[in-house]
Order: sequence, then structure tokens, then C-alpha cells
Amino acid sequence: MCEPGSPRDCAMAAEVARSTVREVFAVLGIDATNPEDIRHFQANMAYLWRLRKLSEKIGMTIILTAAALITGGIITVLWEALKTKG
Repeated sequence: MCEPGSPRDCAMAAEVARSTVREVFAVLGIDATNPEDIRHFQANMAYLWRLRKLSEKIGMTIILTAAALITGGIITVLWEALKTKG
């Protein structure tokens, strides 16, 4: 995957990438060398994904319910207006 330059360049690039990833995880409070920390992080991300999806569904349900109520109210008002004229 690493073609430019020498194999030494590839090794240096790989080490820089590993070091950078460890630093990013450290900033997030995760020890990238500890499998238990990684599992907890993955579980937290999965939980947050499910929570976000559920929140989106609830939000859409609220919007659709509000739209149905408003539409029903408008239809009712129009129906009553037509009944009183006829």
C-alpha cells in the first residue's frame, strides 16, 4: 500500500499512523492497547447509534402526528362550515 520511496518510508509512515491513532484515542480517554477499553468504546458507539436512530423515529412520529392533527382540524372546520351553509 505504501509505494513512494523506500520500505523505511513505509515503516515510518505506519508508525506515525499508529502513534496518531493512539493519541486520538488517548484524547478520548481510551487506551488503544487495552482490548477492554476498545470493547467499551465500541459498545458505547453502538448504543449511541441505536439511541440516535430511535430519536429520529420518535421525532418523525411526532411530526407526522402533528401534521395529522392539523389536517384533521382543518378538514373538520371546513366540513362544519359546509354543513352550516347547506
